[in-house]
Amino acid sequence: MITYVNTVLVGTGVGTIQSSAIASATNGQYIVTDGNGTLLTSSTAAKAESIRVGLKTAKGVKWSNIIKKDDIKSYTYTEYADETEDTVTLDFSKAATAAASNAVRVVVRLTFKDLPTKYRKWTESYEVEAPAGASKGDIADLFVASINTKNAKRARVTASKSSNNLVLTAMAYDDDDVIDSISPANKVRFSANAWLTKPEATGFASKNKYAAATITKTAGNYPIGSWKLVRDAEAQGMGYLGILNRGEGTYPIIKPAMNVVEGGKYDSITLEFENMYRTADDLFRKTKQTLQIFDTFTPASGGDARASKLANIKAILDAFVGGEHASGYKHLGTKDAHDNVIA
Repeated sequence: MITYVNTVLVGTGVGTIQSSAIASATNGQYIVTDGNGTLLTSSTAAKAESIRVGLKTAKGVKWSNIIKKDDIKSYTYTEYADETEDTVTLDFSKAATAAASNAVRVVVRLTFKDLPTKYRKWTESYEVEAPAGASKGDIADLFVASINTKNAKRARVTASKSSNNLVLTAMAYDDDDVIDSISPANKVRFSANAWLTKPEATGFASKNKYAAATITKTAGNYPIGSWKLVRDAEAQGMGYLGILNRGEGTYPIIKPAMNVVEGGKYDSITLEFENMYRTADDLFRKTKQTLQIFDTFTPASGGDARASKLANIKAILDAFVGGEHASGYKHLGTKDAHDNVIA
């Protein structure tokens, strides 16, 4: 999440640009002007020294701060990617080999890393006894039954079997499934390890721990265009407009309506810049600022190509960022579009 001055514009799926007059803009339209207030298009933006981006709403135009071309640090366009959860696969071939002649005790311990209220990582352990001759699929079945029933009220993963392997999938957060949520978006992040002991061994050998599984983890994807992250960005951005009461246990909640749609999927543009200003003691300083724009897209179907509602505003920003003065920024080393227009 952006942690400094941020303007967040969440489009409503209109995706068009107002090119005739600001007063003629309709709700959902984007407005782009230069520093003097002249409306820009993709053909005129390249010569602009600075721009300002706005989104027309029912209560007026929500504007970004003025963005000077000389002060741009980074410019990124990101298409929405499907959201996925953390998944861990355990292949119990090692445990099955150990259980060929005698019963073994198998333990799977999950370590959760996403709990901000815990000073240390939270763990859950699950234990089964695999009888002599149990296959890796049999052991996976035992864990599926154990994990899906034990500690059900505080469960954070679901278990299933695939190709005779145990597959653990993180559960989605559900305490933040509303627009006006005081719970920030989050994902269950966890890892797993597994070991076995041989209770029938003699002496201390019965306490020795041995590797029980081959473990593979696939990290989940939380795209920047996920509606909960867009919601949080839009809500946090209100603070820079002087709107501090966003529902932190107070009533009444007086704030503008949010544009984000529950369950929506968004493409995004992030433009980072450092505008210079003159301080009271006659020094020149820079302040980090960001403009984030989110809007929906039409998925590809049949022979149709994917169509983003950000296409029009992106064309203007491409022209502005990669315009006539682009060659002066090659020393910055950022992944922006000073040398080339972002594809």
